[in-house]
Amino acid sequence: MSADLAGLVRGIAPAIRAFVASGLEALAARVAVLEERAPVPGPAGQAGASGAAGERGLDGKDGRDGRDGKDGRDGVDGTDGAAGARGPAGADGLEGADLEISHDGERTFTFTWKRRDVLDGDRLEVRRFVVPCVIYRGVFEEGRTYAAGDCVTWGGAMWIAKAEATARPGLTAIESRVWQLSCKAGRDGKPGKDGKDGARGKDGTDGRDYGRAEWAR
Repeated sequence: MSADLAGLVRGIAPAIRAFVASGLEALAARVAVLEERAPVPGPAGQAGASGAAGERGLDGKDGRDGRDGKDGRDGVDGTDGAAGARGPAGADGLEGADLEISHDGERTFTFTWKRRDVLDGDRLEVRRFVVPCVIYRGVFEEGRTYAAGDCVTWGGAMWIAKAEATARPGLTAIESRVWQLSCKAGRDGKPGKDGKDGARGKDGTDGRDYGRAEWAR
């Protein structure tokens, strides 16, 4: 900076400071006037009506399960209740000598016994039950009626009737579907290898000499 310019700045600096200071004083006075004129707050107004309910928020996540509580103490045993009224007498039971059991040789068992009744006297009771077992009936025969559980062989296979059947097993007809395939025939095996030749037999006697010996007798 030249000496002339420095001298000029030093000369006008006091005037600039005085101008700024006067501006700030005027601004402060203006602010004080505005603060005096500021409106005084009025009384509080009445509360407004409640607004409409907002939309439901999303459900929060489930909290963690709490820990199991400790077992409580065992309660005191209660006193025994009063004895109930005596019930009516039951019917007489069966004696071993009265019971007869018969078997038809296949699936049916028959139980027969006498029941003693004070008013009606002795009554004969019969009960039958069937054992669901499989019985082999041989080769299938046309015109024969087979019961459920009967087993037959036909076409190289073994069949078991699931219900009463008269149709031949193994056919595509609906009547033949009551037969259940139990055992299917296997495939024919391959031919076996030829066996080895046996040992050579002893030589026989000459036929001509044998004939002469017979004639000589």
